[in-house]
Amino acid sequence: MTIHPFKAAVENGVSADKFASLFTPDVTLRTPMLAKIIGGRDLVVRVISTAARIGKPYYTQVGDSHRTILLWTGMVDGYKLQAATMLVNDAVGLIRHVIVLMRPWPVVTHFREAMHRELSSILPDNYRQLDPQSTEDRLEEIIPAVSQDSPEKFASNVTFHSPILTKSVSGREQVSEAIECVHKILGSCIFLLRFVTPMQSIDLWEVTFQGYPMQGFIVNQLDSDGAITDHTVILRPWPVVPLLRDAVKALQISFLLITGHCQSIHKMFHHFRVTILNRFKISKRDSTDGSRRVQAMVFEEQPHRKRHL
Repeated sequence: MTIHPFKAAVENGVSADKFASLFTPDVTLRTPMLAKIIGGRDLVVRVISTAARIGKPYYTQVGDSHRTILLWTGMVDGYKLQAATMLVNDAVGLIRHVIVLMRPWPVVTHFREAMHRELSSILPDNYRQLDPQSTEDRLEEIIPAVSQDSPEKFASNVTFHSPILTKSVSGREQVSEAIECVHKILGSCIFLLRFVTPMQSIDLWEVTFQGYPMQGFIVNQLDSDGAITDHTVILRPWPVVPLLRDAVKALQISFLLITGHCQSIHKMFHHFRVTILNRFKISKRDSTDGSRRVQAMVFEEQPHRKRHL
């Protein structure tokens, strides 16, 4: 596959004018951190250039002559960021639409705040806020839906990298139950795009969640039998993702409890709690606050801390 000019430009650091020449004058950008679409070549180029400098992306590429997906990883404030950038070309090969999705939610928060510091003078605060029941961000208007007729087949050692959790879920039974839980919350999705290679499949989907459009990429790594060994979900936009995160947290269980092994996890956590209470004589009220902090750890990035012996 020929390297997309966008990939080459970002990785090689071309001039601003040369980078701008890759886009149509009316190009649109759907970012992971904003609720509104950014339009116009000058503003889009400014935002993408800033994001590339902050995230320091390294791309791998899949796609066809009209649509290209660039999968990349970056670092923000010392934390790993995973993302996907989708480019939709016009008839003459210029970029007409750019869609960017990221994970996990806590690290995207760092990225969002870094971008806000850089771009607050040109992007008003209302770009970061959800409009009541807004539907202008739907991708179905520019990418026709496709059928998804092949069910997911997980390998026994599959690992699930969630868009809202910082820790992964492993094992076919636990991954299947975790994903089923999220599917029940989201409801039916519309699949817009699928690319499949012998070792990878990528699906783009869209759903209306609590009245707002949300898009996601599913990136699967496959073994020689076509079973999924690595299952990654990447979402946008950031203002909608916390609604999903809150819906999961409302279950009052950690990501381990989502897998359905409630009794064993409760027993393990209760044993741990009693041991700490007895050893350090912590009050019941303080231990309850601590329990909430322990459960929150799977939803939030943990900064590196020095250990004092």
